[in-house]
Formats: sequence, structure tokens, C-alpha cells
Amino acid sequence: MARMIEFPDKRFFLTHDPLPVAQIVSLVGGALLAGDQDRLIERVCPPDRADQTCAIFINSKDALEEAGDIGAGLVFIKPELAEQFANKSNICIVVCDNPRLAFAVLAEVLHSSFTETEAPEIGFDESVVIGKDCSIAPSASIGKGAVIGENCVIGPYALIGQGVVLGKGCRISAHASVTHAILDAGCFV
Repeated sequence: MARMIEFPDKRFFLTHDPLPVAQIVSLVGGALLAGDQDRLIERVCPPDRADQTCAIFINSKDALEEAGDIGAGLVFIKPELAEQFANKSNICIVVCDNPRLAFAVLAEVLHSSFTETEAPEIGFDESVVIGKDCSIAPSASIGKGAVIGENCVIGPYALIGQGVVLGKGCRISAHASVTHAILDAGCFV
């Protein structure tokens, strides 16, 4: 059984302070159809992982059917879907022309990725986990918390970002960069 990754993945993204729905409505240029404008939204996520602290978007009747029971605290919808949400008082409903864009704007405000402000140091620190029989070029850079599986090869001047996971037998070419990724066994970059 696959491990459920928390969304957003804290290895790659910072989550900032929650925002009240009223501020989100102003930010995305939508209109609050229903719900409490003071509710705090902490994160964006897919519908199947949503709880009352999450925002999702629904941009079609098909997507609404696929979503099933909506557990999100905030839903961005197109105006033509407003009727389907008329009796959903427990959810904040924000009507906007482009729900996907509103979701993306909110994601950018609530979550930012870890970024390097300087060129990473060559080598790696004690937080990196390296499997057996790996070959790592002396000029490669590996970010904090990375996990390198068994039998991996990392070429000269390659960059493996913070929190990256390389499955068994991955090969990372010279000068390649891998960030914000979980690679399965045997991948070649």
C-alpha cells in the first residue's frame, strides 16, 4: 500500500499563516456565495484530501460529481455551478470566472517552495541518508534531508535538492538538477 503524502509536502513547501475567507475573496476577485467570511483557510489540496481548513476548486459538473462529498472549508466554483451549492451552508463558496486560477493564486500565497538563496555547497550534511553501493561524484551537491536509495549514481556537478528522494538504482547525469521530487526506482535524469 502506498504511503499517503501530506499535502502540501512539507519536505518541499513552507505553509504560511492561514487567511480568512474575506481576504481570500478580495485576493482572487471572487464573490462569497455562502459561508463564514471569518473562517480561516490554511492550505490548498485535492478534493479527496480536503478538510475544513482546505480550499479546493470545482470547475465543471463532472468535477463536482467526481468530488463526491465535499469536506473542504472553501470551494472556488464557476457561476454556472452556484445552484448546486445553494444549500451548502457549512462550506464557504466563492464564485469566480476561473476557479483553477483562484486556487493557484491562493496556493502561491499560502505555500512557497524552499529555495536556495545561494549556490548550494558541494557535498552533503549529516541529514542526508545514502543507501548501500552508491556512487556520488565528489563535485555533486545534495540538499538537506535528501534520501538516496541503494545503487544510485550521481554524476559530477549534479544537484539533488532538499528533501528529494531517489529510489533504488536511480542515475543522475552530470550537471543535472533534481528538486521537489520523489523518484521511483530506476529513474534516469
